[in-house]
Amino acid sequence: MGKFDFARESAFNLEGEFLRFEFEDGYKRKYLQLKNAEGVYCIKLAKYLRSSFELELQPGDWVQIFGEKKFNPKKGTLKLKAERVINTVNTPAKKPVISTPKPDKDKAKANILVCQKSDCMKRGGKEVCQALQAALSDRGLENEVAIKGTGCLKQCKAGPNIIMPDKTRYSRIQAQQIPETINKHFPAQSVEQQETESQKFVVVGTDSAVTNK
Repeated sequence: MGKFDFARESAFNLEGEFLRFEFEDGYKRKYLQLKNAEGVYCIKLAKYLRSSFELELQPGDWVQIFGEKKFNPKKGTLKLKAERVINTVNTPAKKPVISTPKPDKDKAKANILVCQKSDCMKRGGKEVCQALQAALSDRGLENEVAIKGTGCLKQCKAGPNIIMPDKTRYSRIQAQQIPETINKHFPAQSVEQQETESQKFVVVGTDSAVTNK
């Protein structure tokens, strides 16, 4: 049966407790771990779930996952790929939140853009992402402000690079500077006010700053 022994694909639906993400190259989300009564599953994430910060899960969250499974009878291996993740947040009475890229016009979040290219990551981009997540969480802003991974921002040698909601760009920014930066851009005023401020360009770690209007 050798050459006719093809891998079989079909849909799957799993529900259980989210354990953690697994990363590739130290910072790229690639898999998530799910635990239920049948055991622990390692599930590959579809690319649009890996590259964005839309999939906001905490260990212990109860999730439902839809996707495709591929069984290779020759090797006896089963591979799972998630295409949609629903976070039920352990509250069945509430309407599940579908964690797929979908704009919410009524509750639009302010966005902090973070360059995800390798040059920025090597210069401390991973630590900057972690510091941003921690700073927003500490200030209760995680539901108002989203961290968005982006492509090259054309300042590779001046990484890490981030762009705040008011279009202020920071280059050579380091993790320890993030709390002060968040305090500067998100004081007592609402997030909506941040979007109306003027556009600026700031270089951190140098003696000069250039402002473009």
